[in-house]
Amino acid sequence: MFMSDNGAEASRRDLVPPISEHVGNEYDHSLENLGSANTYVMYGSNWANASSSPHFRRKATAFEGGIKVPAFAHFPRLIAPGTTYRGSVVVPIQGRSLLPMLAGETGEVHPPDTVLGWELLGQRAVRQGQWKIVCDQRLPPAQRRWQLFDLAADPFEQHDLSSSNPERLATMERLWERLRRGERGRVLTGLSGGRRAARRTAAAPRRRGRSSAHRRAANA
Repeated sequence: MFMSDNGAEASRRDLVPPISEHVGNEYDHSLENLGSANTYVMYGSNWANASSSPHFRRKATAFEGGIKVPAFAHFPRLIAPGTTYRGSVVVPIQGRSLLPMLAGETGEVHPPDTVLGWELLGQRAVRQGQWKIVCDQRLPPAQRRWQLFDLAADPFEQHDLSSSNPERLATMERLWERLRRGERGRVLTGLSGGRRAARRTAAAPRRRGRSSAHRRAANA
């Protein structure tokens, strides 16, 4: 199975050390050489947004352009799951198997009422069925709030319904609070810089939850 890990990259790491020190030396970024093994080309935020189209935004956001990625699977035969590996016990996998969907036995992996949540560097979202709320941490502090989208009618997140459908917004906010408190899933923390990320997100209203460098909530 192959799957991209995230949406299009918007940063320009090729312009800052240590990568920039190799451009013009080991890396040849001439137009004729682009795409060769000795290139490290990054195209910035505008092209990243274009590469994510028709979905909105890009990597490191909780919009569809940051979390909806291409994937494909090929399995000539199945391998029986093991319970140990090199003398260590294999921890049982949580979640639902993709196999019934890949085998054509069902059209979906999760039932419609499944709650899924994401958070990365303060960028957060919750989805249940066709409904999704997103908090865009890159906006100025005074503008940070939950946005509500109906992905069935608006899969590219162009129309914020938070003002016209406050009841659904409130329902989704309650789901976020349950995820944040660990009532409906598990919170994973990881990457370094968590304290810096927490300070960056502290300006957001309390109801949107606290943040660490990398917290991801998945439905149990």
